Amino acid sequence: MDASQASVADYKYDPFGRTISSSGALAAANTYRFSSKELMTVSGFYYYGYRFYDPVTQRWLNREPIQERGGVNLYAFVGNNSTDKYDLDGRCIGELAGAIKALCSLYPNTPGCAMVPKSVGGMLTGDATVGNGGFSGHGELSVGGGLFPSGPGGFLSYGFSGGPFGGWSAQNPGSNWNQSQNLNPALGVNAAAGLAGWISNAQHPSDLGRTIRTISLNTGLGVKWGSLQFSYGHGIYQFGFGPPVAGIGGGLSATCQNTTTKTIGD
Repeated sequence: MDASQASVADYKYDPFGRTISSSGALAAANTYRFSSKELMTVSGFYYYGYRFYDPVTQRWLNREPIQERGGVNLYAFVGNNSTDKYDLDGRCIGELAGAIKALCSLYPNTPGCAMVPKSVGGMLTGDATVGNGGFSGHGELSVGGGLFPSGPGGFLSYGFSGGPFGGWSAQNPGSNWNQSQNLNPALGVNAAAGLAGWISNAQHPSDLGRTIRTISLNTGLGVKWGSLQFSYGHGIYQFGFGPPVAGIGGGLSATCQNTTTKTIGD
């Protein structure tokens, strides 16, 4: 960029840094290019500080400084995975996901950091659905646990709805049986139970302990082929995913309803 914020050098690279195209008045003069490293214009190599890198062969020219402790291939660039990993100076491979988490831990108010996954785990789920988009009934129950920044924890999640357009909800028995203003549509017929994994931006199991909206998709025929579940509310999300043949079930259904999650042990 020049003083007027106009682009004077623009480059496009393949995943391993080979220049695909360049344009701009100073494109040839600028030598700091791929991964912000200095390009040796005569040889075409990049200087990382401790080693030289050739983007054409996608290999280091120098041996791994820490020898086999860095892997059996002493010349491999970022473990042959340049889309998810990086190397700052030719000595150490870093994970982009880890770098993002480190940035967000230092600057939590950075836009987008609130949505970075912070916890992970597994759960046992069961659900039953019958609905035509109009009159419908649906119920689901999940018991799970995982690792949170605050430590390990468990949770119980449940939700029930039914009636015309799913117009009543029983996610909080005794207080919210009649919520005609909440539409909880369900489409399809399905009954299934199985295992699923999940990720969330929750810092503590209690962060999940609120009534939130949950969208579910389940498929199966004799076995539970797969399931997807996304819950969101009050800035907290939880994404669940059941792998193929991770349970029993049959049918195809899509639902949207309120659910309540409680922390086990509270």
